[in-house]
Amino acid sequence: MPKLLVGELAKQFGISPKTVHWYEAQGLLPETVRSESGYRHYSPEAVDQLAFVRKALGLGFTVKDIKTILEIKAGGNLPCDLVLSLLDKKIKDLAEQIRTLQELHAHLGVLQQEWRLKPHETPSTAFEICPLIEES
Repeated sequence: MPKLLVGELAKQFGISPKTVHWYEAQGLLPETVRSESGYRHYSPEAVDQLAFVRKALGLGFTVKDIKTILEIKAGGNLPCDLVLSLLDKKIKDLAEQIRTLQELHAHLGVLQQEWRLKPHETPSTAFEICPLIEES
């Protein structure tokens, strides 16, 4: 596979060239070879690494997580134990977020029922915007 210019690489993944540059600046892509005219040329390995980065981001791993995973791999080790550990934490965090959102959903449902029954009053001050929110 020939080396790709940033625009070609970006197009392949449906992202902008700025995003590719940002990934590179964050250390998520290997340093690129530059042509005499200064254009970056991305290797097949960079393409594979970008595919990995996109998948990891899509699964909710942070840039910091991914950098650590890539560093372990670059050191010659498989980062799968770390990935499992990070995944365990993500699942716990998601469960907490779901619980919090369910509580908010229930609270908003109660407010919705109460507010539908409450008459819409003229604000008591010039600064009051919506008594429903302000009095809750």
